[in-house]
Amino acid sequence: MKKLKVTNFNLDRTLACGQVFRWYKYEGYWFGFINRKPVKLAQENDLLLWDGKITGKELTDYFDLDLDYVKVISTFPKNRILILALKKYWGLRIIKQEPFECLISYIFSSQNNIPRINKMVNELCRRFGKKMKFEGREVYAFPQLKDLKSCCREDIQACRLGFRDRFLDDAVTKLISKEVKLEKIAKMPYQKAVNELMKIKGVGKKVANCVLLFGFNKYEAFPIDVWIAKMLRKYFPGKDAKYFGKYAGYAQEYLYAFARNL
Repeated sequence: MKKLKVTNFNLDRTLACGQVFRWYKYEGYWFGFINRKPVKLAQENDLLLWDGKITGKELTDYFDLDLDYVKVISTFPKNRILILALKKYWGLRIIKQEPFECLISYIFSSQNNIPRINKMVNELCRRFGKKMKFEGREVYAFPQLKDLKSCCREDIQACRLGFRDRFLDDAVTKLISKEVKLEKIAKMPYQKAVNELMKIKGVGKKVANCVLLFGFNKYEAFPIDVWIAKMLRKYFPGKDAKYFGKYAGYAQEYLYAFARNL
């Protein structure tokens, strides 16, 4: 396996924290996709090991390993719960997901749990993604927008998405027509980007913030689900995202992991 030296990074904590839906661990290795290419990963101390047709730069970009992690953490308020969360989940990084995949995956998250989201995403990939061979198995990349362009409603319904099939249909329609310009969101101010994403059915504030944080690395995005809402009520009464500083989204991910007691 190829090797990459890493610091302040924990592969298990990063991939198991619920921010991505297509990675699974088997016999000590993580299997998933980076840039729609299948990858096998493991970590041994300060070495990240990988097999697959990706470069070290692609790996570095995906896990955002060039980000000054210590600087980010230093901006957090000195709060007892955050300190405990950091100690327990040190090395958890926010991944730079491909924006289209991130958007569709989080549309599926509406009133859902992580195992079911995984299942829905994988079924979408199996039906519409590019098939490949990797480690002796058939695997499927996440479909591109063009792969879903010609799908009829019946095709989408076959993925068993429930009420979310109309959200997927609406997202594909609005992205193709450019009513929603996904490629311009990276340069939009935070609130304008939220409003742009919320043009899509099924994208409320929480989903929009998830997409901005995990798909565009807009770190001021602060998704509030039931776990975070509970943490805010219990440990941060009266506080909002601004309390956590310019990297509030990073703080949120540690609080989320702490709340779920991963």
